[in-house]
Amino acid sequence: MFSENPNDYELRVELANCCSDIATVYLSQYLPTEEHVAVKKYRLDMASKTLHNQIEHEIRTMRQLHHPNILSFHCVYVNNMEMYLISPFMCYCSCSDTMKNIFDRGFPESVVAHIVKDVLFALEYLHRTGYIHRAIRASHILLNQNKAVLTGFRESTNVLKHGERVSTLFELAPNSQKSLIWLAPEVLAQNLKGYNEKSDIYSLGIAICELANGITPFSDMLSTYMLTEKIRGNKPTILDNSTCPSEEILANTSEENGEEAFGSRERLLFYSKKEFSDPFHKFSEVCLERHPENRPTVLQLLNHQFLKQWKHTSLFRELQSLGVQVSDYSKIKDDTLAISNNYNEMSINGSFEWD
Repeated sequence: MFSENPNDYELRVELANCCSDIATVYLSQYLPTEEHVAVKKYRLDMASKTLHNQIEHEIRTMRQLHHPNILSFHCVYVNNMEMYLISPFMCYCSCSDTMKNIFDRGFPESVVAHIVKDVLFALEYLHRTGYIHRAIRASHILLNQNKAVLTGFRESTNVLKHGERVSTLFELAPNSQKSLIWLAPEVLAQNLKGYNEKSDIYSLGIAICELANGITPFSDMLSTYMLTEKIRGNKPTILDNSTCPSEEILANTSEENGEEAFGSRERLLFYSKKEFSDPFHKFSEVCLERHPENRPTVLQLLNHQFLKQWKHTSLFRELQSLGVQVSDYSKIKDDTLAISNNYNEMSINGSFEWD
């Protein structure tokens, strides 16, 4: 059991700002047991009514979900105008953070496979229990040395209404502007056909490109152009020597055109020397099918050759082989953080994503 006494938690370092900058996540130590936890502090007085409702919805949803690949929380309580969510500490934070700090040009294929497998386990549970996540992206996937967990349930929805499963949804989630890049074409189209849980498969496909490339597809496009590209069925891809131009072609391509298509020339050269397996390419492509009926189910993806070829390894072994170490948390402490018995006096100056 974790207490609701703020004095039982020593905040050691700031990890992230999230929820439109009204929440901050800290690496903390629960003093009665000396266990390391994550403390997420919400400043409710700064939240709009819509965001306040979303935060309440996320906590209620998390309280109902019980799965090893979905982030849980130990307790939640309110102190004055601030709310505190105490959850297990994921030592590598979000996949976005890990890419910024270590794998700035994308994770190796083996690591992506283990992350995706864990996300699929979470999605299988969610879809079976009547939930659609609607916001799958790298910043909503948290990592430790053993597994990935899914978080970010503010935009999720339950398709079970009055005891019956609704087969089709039509509305966008409130405040979904930040998730437009990851949303499926049928969600963005806002037509009478609506969408279902297969929209999460498309979002996973975008997240796979994000994890493999270290950059987010469509991030340099205007929203209207992105929507047009998705409706036309144009798919982003994982970048390697089969999808990027060779050095010879680059030599005959103007720097401006090369950077417009793929990013910096240096980054493009890096991708042109990478090599992903054919099953990985096919896995990514089938997730990003334009029409939801052509996308596989979660169970079909879990039996895909891409995941089978890595079944004899583990996330722990792959990270260990890459030299990714876990810090000694007992020695991590930011002395500039204004810690006091009253949480209201803490400074907020983080730069990570944990949204």
